[in-house]
Amino acid sequence: LDEILDEADGLIVARGDLGVELPAARVPILQKEIIETANSR
Repeated sequence: LDEILDEADGLIVARGDLGVELPAARVPILQKEIIETANSR
């Protein structure tokens, strides 16, 4: 994620794809972590 954020101007979180790869309960938690990481840069 850090390498992507170094190069990108924005970020799109595909929640549907996350839901396929992770348990549904984990998706909003991970989404929040991604947003917090992106906003802290």
